Amino acid sequence: MSFFRKQKHLDKSSQYFTGLNYTLANEDSWLELNMAKKLGSRKILTVCGSGGRSLPFLSLNPETLTLVDLSTAQLDLARFKAATLSQLDFEAYCLFWGFPPYDPLENTLARRKIFESLALDHDLRERLDHIMRFHRDEGLIYQGRWEQRYTATPRLLRQVIGPVLARFYDDIFEFRDLDSQRQYLEKILQNPLWKALPRALIFGIGNAHFFNTFIYKGAMVTKNIPQTSFDFYRQAFRGAMWNSLARENFFLQLSFFGKIVFPEANPPEAHPDVYTGSKKALPVVDLRYINSGVIPEPENTMGDSKGDSKGDSKGDSKVSGQLRESGPFDFVSLSDVPSYFKGDLEQEYLQRLRPILCPGAVVVSRCYLRIPEETNINGFTDITNDWKEAIEVEKTHMYKIFVYRFEG
Repeated sequence: MSFFRKQKHLDKSSQYFTGLNYTLANEDSWLELNMAKKLGSRKILTVCGSGGRSLPFLSLNPETLTLVDLSTAQLDLARFKAATLSQLDFEAYCLFWGFPPYDPLENTLARRKIFESLALDHDLRERLDHIMRFHRDEGLIYQGRWEQRYTATPRLLRQVIGPVLARFYDDIFEFRDLDSQRQYLEKILQNPLWKALPRALIFGIGNAHFFNTFIYKGAMVTKNIPQTSFDFYRQAFRGAMWNSLARENFFLQLSFFGKIVFPEANPPEAHPDVYTGSKKALPVVDLRYINSGVIPEPENTMGDSKGDSKGDSKGDSKVSGQLRESGPFDFVSLSDVPSYFKGDLEQEYLQRLRPILCPGAVVVSRCYLRIPEETNINGFTDITNDWKEAIEVEKTHMYKIFVYRFEG
């Protein structure tokens, strides 16, 4: 069995979302975590992803935390991360997954020993053992389809330019205060040579045909933002370097080094305080995993014998029932899923969330290259501007972020 298998009976979008696409993250999930903390959220619904964007909500000690994903592989990975969170101390957790200061290519014998010691469901252990052995017991955080493809470009560029010239670019990661980094950035961006590597990076990672063919399997979003792809990525990188320390920015390090180099840039799951809080809360939080899309089917379609392209009506009814049973939610993190919606769904996804929301619930949506058109926000208030400062320091700057409050 392979986590990277295709399911030919599914449409292109479903094919992409059923594999192991993410093992780390391509979002700065500190944003949603800090928002839920400030709001005092108690019943949280979130797209699962690698588990890295979802399990850290445990640190808030909510009443319930519901993880949803179309990919059973992503849910398996989250269950695996939850098991290591429960059974390992912080240092062993970082070593096992390959977070700095540990290198995922090293400590393979220790990693195998840890894996053998973990208490896991038998079937889950078999599936995970296959993956561990396939990757020679290396840390898994860069083994998702997105991570492998995204990090290939900076790794190749560093080989091409050589170690001496590469160090010329690495200086920006040495700053420990933002004012000094900004002064350096204003100066260095006047240097045509320094701009050569970022420009090459943008051409590489901004190549829509490459990403659509090799990562998204034909399911990449249809861009509707007015900027060219080059201008979009150039603005995003400048925003990332201007608004956060490169040394603390996991996305800039993935983009320049092809990996996270400094522990200060570790995502929430590998932050000691978040780890400690999550570990403490794990035994008492009602943690649920649901294999479905994050948007429930409309109630008036339940039992319709026609079903839809994603499955039969009985299956849709079951997962929608699971979502309703887990709610009502006061915080929903949609990731960038709405970017992939089309037609009625992009217009009505907020309305379809209404039955599983409590009054005052906050919904956070990220949009990548495409913003849903003609979305019906009846019953919701757009409060994005209330979170303007938090959004400005989001580290990737690759997303247009919307925040909605359900008025009930």
